[in-house]
Amino acid sequence: MKNKILIVLSCLVILSCNKNDECESIQPSQPIAFISIIDGDGVSLIGEDNVYKPSEISLEKDGQQISAIDFFEDESIGITVIQIYFDLLESGQDYMLKLNSEETDILNIDIARNDGFCFDTYEIEKFQVNGQAIQPDLNTYVIQK
Repeated sequence: MKNKILIVLSCLVILSCNKNDECESIQPSQPIAFISIIDGDGVSLIGEDNVYKPSEISLEKDGQQISAIDFFEDESIGITVIQIYFDLLESGQDYMLKLNSEETDILNIDIARNDGFCFDTYEIEKFQVNGQAIQPDLNTYVIQK
């Protein structure tokens, strides 16, 4: 009986080691959505010297600011995009994307959690701005103003 227990425990240790070895070499995709805001001519409206200043943009839910956004400036093409860490959001809930003191958009994102062998991943199933679904363009959700 003692030998059977030792064999079972040994197998479990070997299996867990194999999983850890396999998972160490895999880099999970980050649960980040990129948002670009452009005008009718396709010109970016985000930037400190632009219409929507990153220092004024915030994300809120029920009057509380949510620390789930950041900004990425691609200096090579001269645009700034909003980064939303969507794994920090509740799926299907309305969030206020305050662009400045006068303008707010309502974001609603349906998020799927996929259980994985090494780690769980998250993906966006539906991305809505002001009730209108937006499809990503090269991994960026574009809002036209």
